[in-house]
Amino acid sequence: MRALVALLLVACGRPEELPIARDQVVAAPSTSSAPAPPPVPAPSLPTTPAVVQELPKTVSPVSGAAFAAAVSVEASSGRIALVDAAGGKTFVTDGPADTEPTFAPHRRALAFVRVRSENHHDLYVLAAGGAPRLVLEGRPAPAEMDVERCLLDINQPFFSPDGTTIFFQTSAWVTSWAAHALDLVSGKERFLYDGATQEVLPNGNLVANHFRIVWSKTGVSEGRQEVWTLNDPDGKELRTLPTNALARRKVLASL
Repeated sequence: MRALVALLLVACGRPEELPIARDQVVAAPSTSSAPAPPPVPAPSLPTTPAVVQELPKTVSPVSGAAFAAAVSVEASSGRIALVDAAGGKTFVTDGPADTEPTFAPHRRALAFVRVRSENHHDLYVLAAGGAPRLVLEGRPAPAEMDVERCLLDINQPFFSPDGTTIFFQTSAWVTSWAAHALDLVSGKERFLYDGATQEVLPNGNLVANHFRIVWSKTGVSEGRQEVWTLNDPDGKELRTLPTNALARRKVLASL
């Protein structure tokens, strides 16, 4: 209660006491015999407070069977919904700004991004029968040039094949995203490489694209170009891939 009073005093301002000069005369209250005004009766208070705004109802936990029956998951009107074969939607979050859902491989959980503000996006995981759980909070880099630790604009989550890691992107350089990974067992987040993870292969390797300065064999810069690579789960580059989508699929199918 004292904290609330102090807060109100700070917010509203306490009236200042005006100093009284030595030669200033302060009038005393009148002692005339004028009749006092009749007492004003206190207003009657309602027995129950008025409802100002109805709070949103919390979505009930969804069973594992409902997860298994879903053929897809989507963001709809700022909420996450499981979609069944008939097109029916079962909402599993309250929103109001949930997006980019993705299923875990075992389909008993999903990950999604909740937009807290323009650049601050948080990463959540929702398991069957439970409530959304915050697993990573978006935040700026601790130092201005430490872009590898920047966690603003979290987007495009992917699960690893065993469901224990989530790969995602953040804002970083002017011309490039930064790829990260979050270990759901230990809770540790790590930077992987410049660029964006575009696909997680069944063996756990990552397909990524980057915008990098390309150098000729004679050491002349050919400008910044799109480069595709195959990387291991720790971000180590294994090989370059064709920029053409069809040619890239053929290479990946042959591995």
